Amino acid sequence: MYTGHFAVALAAAGRARTIPLWLLIVAAFASDLAEGVVAAFGVGDPTRVWSHSVPAAVGAGLVLAVTWRITGGSWRAGGIIVLTSASHTLLDFTTAVKTVWPGARPMGMHLYSHAYLDFLVEGGVCVLGWAVWRASLPPEQRHRRLAWAALGTLLIAQAIASAHILLFGTIGDPDALSKFVR
Repeated sequence: MYTGHFAVALAAAGRARTIPLWLLIVAAFASDLAEGVVAAFGVGDPTRVWSHSVPAAVGAGLVLAVTWRITGGSWRAGGIIVLTSASHTLLDFTTAVKTVWPGARPMGMHLYSHAYLDFLVEGGVCVLGWAVWRASLPPEQRHRRLAWAALGTLLIAQAIASAHILLFGTIGDPDALSKFVR
């Protein structure tokens, strides 16, 4: 799940206009960033429990939310940051197989093995996230090309990812980030 994480960040930006979109993107991808940090420290994490489990995703969100609060943000906005980060585990559960809780076996729907279904699910997440964000725009901006371009970009990126799955199988090496950091 890649475009879906961006879509969640867009939806969160639509619900909390005071939080910069870049921070919500960082929150949405905090688990992937944590995976890189874990690998950089040489911690073996083959099931990604240290980065992609519910406690890890919530923990990363809490760090970002507290930092946001210290810099003057509201607790409500902090809650949105935590939820944005926590959504990573749920979204990855649909597309991959990872450990969602310490001590549990890896699980997930692994839609990466079904390109068309993956496109429908991730594309649907993109449309929903974009729709929440678009609804937050002033009425005169909702129909502008730039607003629609955001949706087009997400769907084109997802179509490319799904085509890659269809043509070459699942998306890359699941340990690519960890291997790159090491």
